[in-house]
Amino acid sequence: ASGAENAYYINGFNTTDPYKGQGALQLPYGSIDQQEVLTGGYSSMYGRSDGGVISQVGKSGTNDWHYGAQVQWTPRSLMSSPDDIVYARNRYAGKLYQYRQDDKSWRTTYSAYVGGPLIKDRLYFFVAAEADKEQGSNTATSDASSPSRSNYTYTTPKWYAKLNWNITDNHLLELTGIQSEQHGSGSNYAFDYDTHRAGAFQSYSDRTKTGGDAYIIKYTGYLTDNITLSAMYGKMRLHDYS
Repeated sequence: ASGAENAYYINGFNTTDPYKGQGALQLPYGSIDQQEVLTGGYSSMYGRSDGGVISQVGKSGTNDWHYGAQVQWTPRSLMSSPDDIVYARNRYAGKLYQYRQDDKSWRTTYSAYVGGPLIKDRLYFFVAAEADKEQGSNTATSDASSPSRSNYTYTTPKWYAKLNWNITDNHLLELTGIQSEQHGSGSNYAFDYDTHRAGAFQSYSDRTKTGGDAYIIKYTGYLTDNITLSAMYGKMRLHDYS
């Protein structure tokens, strides 16, 4: 099946975009505890899917404190340029179709997490956040009506927070909040295929914003040795505009 026929779950809550049929929310890397990919024969709890299921479980706090942070940087100077594309046949054989020598990108990612007890043995929390920024350039093909070079910027902020409350040894309550977005912007400049240089400013690219947030509450009760009661309520809000 296609990617639009899969289902995506976080902490048991369906986060599939109902319009596009794709995963609507992403977790910060430092908050992922487990990930399961199911390709068939899975439980009826993962309904509304003709394809597979990608199910993630976020981390929870414990009686021990855990924390960390990192910065990842992929510089433009250490990235090789992609190969140019030339016509292989027809009357333009050998002519440059797309110049890509300066079509490079660079990325910076900041992330941090912390988790631990608010009340030992009873109340725990875990919080993680991540901010990713990618910048780069892309050159249009030579057969475009007005060849241009685009400079683009994408930022992807996201956060995850979870509160676990052991009301008693047999009654548990979980509160989860998730938000992830992607912002895009850019500018376009005229490109001369004779000199391989960008020229005058032409226009701004569409500003885009996609993503959303979700809030989930889940109760688990171990009523007897043979009976467990589980109830969940969640709300997800999405936006997609330019």
